[in-house]
Amino acid sequence: MIQPTTLRAVLRCGGCGDVLRRDFHLFNLSGGHPLSLRCDCGQDVIRLQRQRPRAVVVAAACTVCLRPHPVTLATRRLLRGPVSCLICPGTDVELGFLGPPAAVTARAEPWAQELARAGAYARMETYPVSRGTMTDLLGFLHHLTRDGKLSSLHEHRSADLWDADS
Repeated sequence: MIQPTTLRAVLRCGGCGDVLRRDFHLFNLSGGHPLSLRCDCGQDVIRLQRQRPRAVVVAAACTVCLRPHPVTLATRRLLRGPVSCLICPGTDVELGFLGPPAAVTARAEPWAQELARAGAYARMETYPVSRGTMTDLLGFLHHLTRDGKLSSLHEHRSADLWDADS
């Protein structure tokens, strides 16, 4: 039986905000050389390196905390699924997806469409403050939301939330 070796990575670029979709072969990781996938803007989005015959170290560039988040995944899991969801461990923000091409496309396309619908708000360079400041603020807001201390404005109808005169 012939084993498929093609993998697909779908991730958001921290440099420009675009969603990167790249296919590559497991054989690209042979010889101990790492494979970096870059966005068209030049930003490294993900780096993969064979750790041992049955494992791959995947380091996804984080769009929130600006650090790579390495995780070791079994080669079998990457080739056969389920799709690996790459997340920021500090904020639980989805960074992207990795695995068999058809399965990744099915899982990642709704996510990518949601980012596209967000439009300019999904692009870090549109904010009038430094990227680091915005990243810190978004991380802080994420933690407040996760802890139940912040919720959607649509959930509140109380007049004491917003002063119409301000």
